[in-house]
Amino acid sequence: MAEQEEQSGEKEFEASDERLRQAREDGDVPMSKEANTLGLLIGIGISAIVFVSMTSGALNDGFSSIFYYADQYANDIFVDQGTRTKQTLADIMLSILPIFAVLAA
Repeated sequence: MAEQEEQSGEKEFEASDERLRQAREDGDVPMSKEANTLGLLIGIGISAIVFVSMTSGALNDGFSSIFYYADQYANDIFVDQGTRTKQTLADIMLSILPIFAVLAA
């Protein structure tokens, strides 16, 4: 019966102050994985909010322009070699550039 109590992993006595101090100095302290995950999720959420607030207006303007003036863009592509269309698409690509910068970092 005494062997079963020893194998259960529970300590009979609390750790002394000296052992606790030594464990802290050695970095042998319990860490919560949930706290790390929560911090990561909060960081991702803040990053997403900042990204959306910075890029949503430019994306909306670019795509709205393409859909609203589709006939003019089609004429531009087939007649003027797409100079206006290329500029609009370049503006859209530049507006989503921050996400690629984050991925590269």
